[in-house]
Amino acid sequence: MRRARLWRGRCVAVRLLALLVLAGLAAGLSGCNEDDIERELGSMSARSVESSYRVVRDPLLNEWIDNMGQTMVAYCTRQQIPYQFKIIDTDVVNAFAAPYGHIYVTTGLIEFAEDEDEVWGVVGHEIGHVVRRHSIKSVKEGFLFNLATVLIGSKNETFGDIAGLGLGLLSLRHSRKDEYQADDQGTRLAYLAGHDPRGNTDFFARLFDEMEHRHRASYLEVMFRTHPPTERRITRQMAHPELDETNVDALLRTARGYMQRGRYAVAFEHLDKALSAAPDSPQILTVLGDALAARGEWESAAKCYEHALQSWPADPYVQQQLAMAEPEHPDQTLAMTPAEQDAARNTLTRAELLALRASSTRIEMQSISQQIDSRTRTLAKSATDVNDSLMDLGTSSTELSSGAQQAMLAVNGAVAKASDSVYSLERLGKVLDEAGAEVRSLTQQGLAALQAASEGNAQAGEVAIATRSLVEIEAALNELQSASEGAGASLSEVERAQRSAQSTLEDATRLMRFAREVDATRRAYWAAKAEVAKAKDRPDSDALARAKRRMESARWELMMAEMQESNYISRVNDSARVTDRHGTTAWEKVDSARQTAHNAQVRLTVARLNLMALAQSSAMRQALDKLVAYYTMATPRQAAELRETGLGVGDAAVVLAASKSSGIAPLTLAGTPSPTRSIVDAISRPGESLMGPRLLLRFLSAAMTQEVELQTEG
Repeated sequence: MRRARLWRGRCVAVRLLALLVLAGLAAGLSGCNEDDIERELGSMSARSVESSYRVVRDPLLNEWIDNMGQTMVAYCTRQQIPYQFKIIDTDVVNAFAAPYGHIYVTTGLIEFAEDEDEVWGVVGHEIGHVVRRHSIKSVKEGFLFNLATVLIGSKNETFGDIAGLGLGLLSLRHSRKDEYQADDQGTRLAYLAGHDPRGNTDFFARLFDEMEHRHRASYLEVMFRTHPPTERRITRQMAHPELDETNVDALLRTARGYMQRGRYAVAFEHLDKALSAAPDSPQILTVLGDALAARGEWESAAKCYEHALQSWPADPYVQQQLAMAEPEHPDQTLAMTPAEQDAARNTLTRAELLALRASSTRIEMQSISQQIDSRTRTLAKSATDVNDSLMDLGTSSTELSSGAQQAMLAVNGAVAKASDSVYSLERLGKVLDEAGAEVRSLTQQGLAALQAASEGNAQAGEVAIATRSLVEIEAALNELQSASEGAGASLSEVERAQRSAQSTLEDATRLMRFAREVDATRRAYWAAKAEVAKAKDRPDSDALARAKRRMESARWELMMAEMQESNYISRVNDSARVTDRHGTTAWEKVDSARQTAHNAQVRLTVARLNLMALAQSSAMRQALDKLVAYYTMATPRQAAELRETGLGVGDAAVVLAASKSSGIAPLTLAGTPSPTRSIVDAISRPGESLMGPRLLLRFLSAAMTQEVELQTEG
């Protein structure tokens, strides 16, 4: 991705383009219905988006987002059109629907979401816009529809036309009624698909809280402006029956959805609420028994089945489940060996030194994060002001020449690139701060695990997993150090790019100001030509001569004005090229640090998952295998096979995720496990990103934390 960010600034281009075609509206479509226009409009929009942003090609993420979207489409009322769901790589938090089923989600939105169900809700909301034809409706209410019909009718589209059209569509705002309808659709579709209908409201409530009450992060602004998460909208959604905490059917359906994904802890919360409303429901008791049995809580599961049989005495399923739950299920985990205990003692000193280093790194990450935050606040304000000013220029009614139009398109692209580096740097500062806190916490957990093992309190194989987790943490510390240095070094480049963008804006402003004069001169020439045409029909030869003199004078003035405009255009193009160059340099420096920080995040997630799963029962680990399988598009058996080779839960998860991304078999990718060998290094391939594993394992980590915390409480 080299041209991402601040879409509302880029939509200036389409405003300018629209003015060029107003005179050609008579050439609009004939015989085309709204579906034809929407299909062509959607196709243009998709080409525009995908030529301006880097579409993520990771098979893991693509399967995940497509499965999400198509599952909900199966429940919507507009299935006769093809839907496409894609992820674009940008730190900006947003999702949008182009006409005719083209739906895009940004990596920034996936990172901002704390739970997968939040993404389901947002994608469902965008499907709602397509189902209700809100995009085409918004287009028809403005000049974009005129531009679209001319382009479609002429079949003579240039890249600039398509880009201008698509980028303008991305900034379309929907009416309050439209947003309400999309909210309703998103909530309903997520619910019917077996996901928590609260995801949509949770996402927007947190966005509202972040923007209004905490830190007004600039990378959140696009989502906040294009999807205004008003408290009224959130409250309205909470009144839906699917979100009613006394609605037994809704609670039971949502709980089952969580169970299918291995998320029993959240399922228990919904089942408890359902039991409060219907204490003796055999259906609820049976589902609760299934959830308890899946986690190895046999005694509690048996009690639920017995209670259910009081109402369903002859039910074969409950009888079968009770029979399976009644016998004792001894834990199949093995005790550690003396050699493993010695290995734990030998590793303790290294772990203690690593913990000291992690504490120091935490302070360093806080410092660089605060420095970035302080300097990017000013830069982000400048970037916003520049783009707002460009937007204001685009509202002019001035008719631009082809050269001026292309110059303004170049300005938009260059300024967007400079802005991109600002917002990515801002996001990077937050990542470093969070990772610094995480690395300190994980070293303490690793140290505690080895201390327990040195005293003989561990299971077979856990010392190797804990030791390998320390290897990942140490590598992450090195990468965080490198990323923080890269971020600090890129600050000056980002500032230079933003100063250049400000200068380019000033040049563009002068061009637009002079373009107004050229437009006025052009109109005067047209008026003079019209006067000559009228004078030819009159017998007064003197009047015709005077009209011709005025026309020649106007033509001369127009020619001189266009020559001068050409100089302005040349200056703007030169300025845009400079800004584009500075923006590219700044972005590349930030992106390099960004990728290094993301690699550190993957390592820390692997270590976190490994350490969380230590000391769990064999039944609980099987339950975690189901959770791992869901988030890596694998099977529980594949997760178990990897653990049987000596890998931890985190190791297995990242191998399965990387296997889906790379197409390499999991066991081949993992190789032979070793306590001193980083599993992340083992699965990494030159030139390949770990984006898919990084994003989806975040959701796995949050879900597993809930499962383990419930086990600890129990």
